[in-house]
Amino acid sequence: MSQNARPMKDPATGTWWFIVDLPAAPNGRRRQAKRRGFRTKVDAQAALDELRVTTRQGTFIAHDRQNLADFLDNDWLPVVKRRLAESTWESYERNVRHHVVPYIGGLRMQALDGGHLNRLYTQLLASGRVHGTQSPGLKPRTVRYVHTILHSALDDAVKWRRVSTNAANQATAPSAKSAKAPEMKVWSGDELGNFLRLNDGDRYYFPWLFLATTGCRRGEALGLRWRDVDLTDGIAAIRQQVIPLTKPSGRGREGRIVSRTKSGGSRVIELDQRTITTLRTWKARQASEKLLLGSGYDDHDLIFARPDGLPFHPFFF
Repeated sequence: MSQNARPMKDPATGTWWFIVDLPAAPNGRRRQAKRRGFRTKVDAQAALDELRVTTRQGTFIAHDRQNLADFLDNDWLPVVKRRLAESTWESYERNVRHHVVPYIGGLRMQALDGGHLNRLYTQLLASGRVHGTQSPGLKPRTVRYVHTILHSALDDAVKWRRVSTNAANQATAPSAKSAKAPEMKVWSGDELGNFLRLNDGDRYYFPWLFLATTGCRRGEALGLRWRDVDLTDGIAAIRQQVIPLTKPSGRGREGRIVSRTKSGGSRVIELDQRTITTLRTWKARQASEKLLLGSGYDDHDLIFARPDGLPFHPFFF
């Protein structure tokens, strides 16, 4: 294997890449490995060093023999992790693991075509559900999302010269119309008022009222800090959110604070007098809870937190 290869910077994208000669194929044909899309020179050099090791150990998989599972798990997902929000990357990885690899992961990249993907989508619609007790098949919306993930992955495969064409362009995913989200059902003003009256005094009444009067997303309300609220002027700055992410143990999910909003930017909202009064009441009550727990309170300055100070899981609401 060539020892002269070194990472190079692509002036068009600002990312790093390398190309290296590999030992000749059994038939004497010249082979090369090319890797693109590294954020830093250090990342590219690490990948190049790893490739040299796997080549010496005989574990390198030539691109013409690489299957879809190996490409997605070892090449594509690690690269896109750097450019996606953590929650988005987790959904990509989860869908690949549950809905792609078990069905077509063993197919060679260069053998993959639109027919394989169409059969995958048909099977997922009929019997693709992994969890839950609903119908055995996935909803068209989910299958269309799987198609979106595969389309993005195969676009990169074309850029990286693993395949010559994107097989997802030859496939027919569920239509946008069939994948449309169901119409949202909302309470009337009277129904919302009755709900709040029935729960007045409960600790969850306070975030529920805040959501009702401000129209914030759940994750934004749960990420709101006291330092972001001015009760005198009646304004609140939305600067972060709480999103569900996999626990460090790898089992289950938990609410975790991320320093951004879903739209990517912060914004200021006005608070009405009822909300201001309610927040003052809750602030005093929360302060007494902190005193009771003492050092056991994990303080993130969150307005709406669990009794121990940790963030709620957004799906709790």
